[in-house]
Amino acid sequence: MGAPLRTVCAAETDLTNADHDIAWVKARAKEVAAEAMLFFAHLGFESVDAAASQYVGPATYESYKREAAILPVDESQIKLFLTRYSLMSRIQCVARSLSSSVSSSPLNAIDHLAVETAAACAGLASARDLTVDQQARARFPHQLRWNNPWQRGCGSGVDSLCSS
Repeated sequence: MGAPLRTVCAAETDLTNADHDIAWVKARAKEVAAEAMLFFAHLGFESVDAAASQYVGPATYESYKREAAILPVDESQIKLFLTRYSLMSRIQCVARSLSSSVSSSPLNAIDHLAVETAAACAGLASARDLTVDQQARARFPHQLRWNNPWQRGCGSGVDSLCSS
């Protein structure tokens, strides 16, 4: 997959400038997230499908879902395991390579799908039925964001780790 990076040119040329380059990197990060979100179709959860469809686009998501093999309904633990260690890890390059101003939107979208998946695996209708602590446990592993030199330090969700 690789990191969605390219050099940001501070000097304006006929072909590009810094704003154009930053916009390109943001668009590429969103594309990487959209590609990763398609794989959530294999889980077969309506709430997850609805959330992913909003980000990816209904036509694209439904087209992918028609061809996707859906895991059995009674395999909630496997679905949660796949979400945590396979589907969410597909966007690690964004978390590790890009500043939070570029990566926060795609990472938050994947986080939202993870929370919806945890709720669906627990038999709940929506992520709103989970407590704040349960939602935090389902989110994208924050330690991956710590590897980014632009995002070091204590941020939301890691205060308890940083204070010890």
